[in-house]
This record gives sequence, structure tokens and C-alpha cells, in this order.
Amino acid sequence: MLRSFVGPCFSAMIATIVPKNLLQNATTWNQGTWLSASVTGHAVGGFLIAFIGISSTILVISSLILLSIIFLFQLKPKPPIQIPVEGSDVAFTKQPEKKTWESIKEGLAFVFQTKALLAAMALDMFAVLFGGAVAMIPVFASDILKIGPKGFGWLNAATDIGAIFIVVILTLWPIKKHKVEKCL
Repeated sequence: MLRSFVGPCFSAMIATIVPKNLLQNATTWNQGTWLSASVTGHAVGGFLIAFIGISSTILVISSLILLSIIFLFQLKPKPPIQIPVEGSDVAFTKQPEKKTWESIKEGLAFVFQTKALLAAMALDMFAVLFGGAVAMIPVFASDILKIGPKGFGWLNAATDIGAIFIVVILTLWPIKKHKVEKCL
């Protein structure tokens, strides 16, 4: 839940950190590293649990979080963008606010009119709904499979190892367009 609030902040932060001429490249790198970290992070966490134990893994994760907070506080604030008012020498730093319900209606209308966005949001909703099975991995490792912390680490890393394996396969041997058309 925290990521739903923090994510947009960090995405907007890139535009204030990076010069305008490098923004497209920086956004690409940001998305690429985020996706890579989200896939490899679980696998690395699983390996750490398997090889150094849960307590040491928590120490490593806490150290990395502390390091990221230190880097975050190294960023210097920038002044807000001035919005000029036509026919006046005055500039405002804030756009006029819309009513809350107007903004919600406008957003919902945009989502339902943009079919690609609606499909992506529906897919994400179902992925979150059915992706909760991952939270059961600790229970399976301890109570059902009885494999201990090392087994839990490998079990936690298994899905990400599979994801990385498939990415490598699809990179080396991409799906051809005519093969996709035959499936449809």
C-alpha cells in the first residue's frame, strides 16, 4: 500500500532531478532498473535467507534501506515552477484547484474511455487478487514441505529464477509475429 503513494512521488522526482534533455533516457533507465530489481530482489532475498539466515538477511535489507534513505536526503529541493498569469506581472506557483468529485469523475471517464488503460488496470487487479498465493510460501515451506529456512529461500527464489530464465529465452529467441497470429 505504501508503494501506491510513494511510486508517483518517485516518478515525479525524476523530472526534477534530471535535466530536460536527458529525461527520456533517465526514465528508461529508471523503469529498467525498477523492473530488474523487482524480479531479482526476491531471488536475492531468497538466496540470502538460504545462505546466511533470516536474521542476517534482515540486517542486510535494513542496511540497504538506510543507505537509500541517506542517498534520498542528499537531494536538494528545487523552487516550484512559476505559472505566469496572462495580462499580469504576477506569477502563481499553484494551479487552480478542481473540486474533488470533478477530478474523480474526470479520471474515471478517462480510464473508461482509454481501453488500453482499462485493460491494464483490470489485469493488474486480477494479478494482485490472485497473486496473494505468494504470501503462502512461508507456510508451505515450514508446515507442509518442512524444508526450513534454506528451503524457504530456494522456494522464494524459484519464481524469479523462472522469470529471469524466460526473459533470457525470449530475448534470445523472440516470438515471431506469424506465430502469434496463428494462435489468435
